[in-house]
Amino acid sequence: MRRHCIAGLLVVVLGLWTAGYSQAAEATKVLSGTYKFRTIAKRPDGKPRCEERWTFGDDGVVTIESGKEVAHERYRVEVTGGDDYLIEDFIDTNGLPDCNGHRTTEPPPPVRYYFYLNAVGGFVICAPPMPYYANGKLISGCVAVASREN
Repeated sequence: MRRHCIAGLLVVVLGLWTAGYSQAAEATKVLSGTYKFRTIAKRPDGKPRCEERWTFGDDGVVTIESGKEVAHERYRVEVTGGDDYLIEDFIDTNGLPDCNGHRTTEPPPPVRYYFYLNAVGGFVICAPPMPYYANGKLISGCVAVASREN
């Protein structure tokens, strides 16, 4: 009886693990390609405060073109508690100003975003569940929408 319980528990654990893996693999697969990234925050003229182009490679590297900056980051999708998270880890930058005029002078720490696929082939990025500070400013709520270019 005890062996049957342990075997049954192992089947359940493996099933949950593979379900989480397949969700993450599917979300990563969906990200392949190029997206136009627009902040939800607007300038006084009504245009997005920042626009970028994010190109997700099948090799797990995303190229981000923002203003004059070109940056490369490793990315992955994790599924935790049914939520998808986009994890980005800095690789390098050309050091030029991004769409907000900021320059990356030191490698930033890895960033963890909530990530929601939407029905039109894009995704929404929201701040992590804990308060997150970028350039000394608190980031909370959803910060950007990305739409597929190709």
